[in-house]
Amino acid sequence: MIRLETLTLQYGDIVVIENVNLHIGKGDFYTLLGESGSGKSTLLMAIAGFLKPTRGRVYIDGIDVTDHPPEQRDIGIVFQNYALFPNMSVFKNVVFGLNIRKYSKREIYDRTRQVLNTVDIWQHADKKPVALSGGQQQRVALARAMVLNPKILLMDEPLSNLDAKLRGDMRSELIRLQRQFGYTVVFVTHDQDEALSMSSCIALLNRGKIAQFGTPQDLYYTPATAYTCNFLGEAWVLPPSLKQKLRLPRDPFMAIRPECIRLNPPRNTNDYTVVATVSDIVFRGTNGLVYAHLDGGEIIHNTVFGHDAVSLKIGDKVTFGWDKNDLIIIATG
Repeated sequence: MIRLETLTLQYGDIVVIENVNLHIGKGDFYTLLGESGSGKSTLLMAIAGFLKPTRGRVYIDGIDVTDHPPEQRDIGIVFQNYALFPNMSVFKNVVFGLNIRKYSKREIYDRTRQVLNTVDIWQHADKKPVALSGGQQQRVALARAMVLNPKILLMDEPLSNLDAKLRGDMRSELIRLQRQFGYTVVFVTHDQDEALSMSSCIALLNRGKIAQFGTPQDLYYTPATAYTCNFLGEAWVLPPSLKQKLRLPRDPFMAIRPECIRLNPPRNTNDYTVVATVSDIVFRGTNGLVYAHLDGGEIIHNTVFGHDAVSLKIGDKVTFGWDKNDLIIIATG
């Protein structure tokens, strides 16, 4: 559905996006993930047509649209700040694009009512945006993008202004709507939890380049670079002194996910074990994060669940164990 070929965007001597190649399939929920300044929103605006690439081409559904304006790309856009017209009702906000395209009054009413019912906001059709909650405003912005029945929905950090619980609810709602209508979605976020829980594919950007792309499982369990490993999820990087003690090679980058480390495992059930002293415990409800010092002063941390999250105390001596197959090993150089 979307193909980017050697896309480069620069302002003077500053290169924001450099030689990006991406293939986004029809019906994908494709996430552009990265920290602030990585170029993810710039890349989205290039797909939308608001920014013209310095070099490279943009194809949508097999057509070169590099020189086409946004209104000719058959896309819907949901912005981070929703970009609603404050002086217009919900209904008028949503019909705005239909009016510009000169649909009949009957079709405008029918399509708008249908989409507002779909996002459960029809009962607020006569209200102004200021009278709505953040979640309701987000639904209006989504309805305005959906009402034109686009092939593609572009979303630029649409959940970042919502509180944690509402953000979780809207994740589920966006996935439901995407599956129901078969949209191809390109979703921009800096939130790794959003990326892992919502995406069929992720492109992780770092300084305008793609560090790695693939399924959430690919990036989490088989990261290609140390940057990917450290950015996506939590990882404990084995220090050189511990690798020497455990007779592991010193050169490769080695790390392990906290949930793969077992607390006080039965004897001889793991390939590697270390003894450490608990230095901090972070309680997080259903689980906790335990930090401990090894004999050499290095810090290890792992995720613990259930009663273990509250039964440990600072100063306790504990054993951590893990299997060799759970190690993430990335060749350096």
